[in-house]
Amino acid sequence: MNKAFDATARGLRTFVSDVADGFFEITHNGFALVGLAIVFAALALVARPDLRKTGEEQLMGWLQSRKPAPEATDLEPTAIERTTAASPSDLPKQQAAVAYWLSKKYSVRPSR
Repeated sequence: MNKAFDATARGLRTFVSDVADGFFEITHNGFALVGLAIVFAALALVARPDLRKTGEEQLMGWLQSRKPAPEATDLEPTAIERTTAASPSDLPKQQAAVAYWLSKKYSVRPSR
């Protein structure tokens, strides 16, 4: 019984080892093939600028088509509109306190 168990374990180790080696070979060769394809594609794009230009135009068109059109209500305010208030009294209490503290610390006016 012990011999049968040892033979089964040896057979299982051999099977797992063969599968692991095969997986390594397939992935190694696959990555080598992908690398060669990238090199050939890069060489083709360098040698044929018209292909590169066509590809860039198609890619830009695809990217532009995926970008949603801005709606009038979704326009983002400019940086100055986001960061300035006419008066600290227009701000929430905590933000006004921070504005007054910063104005004292840096000797600047708290409003514009």
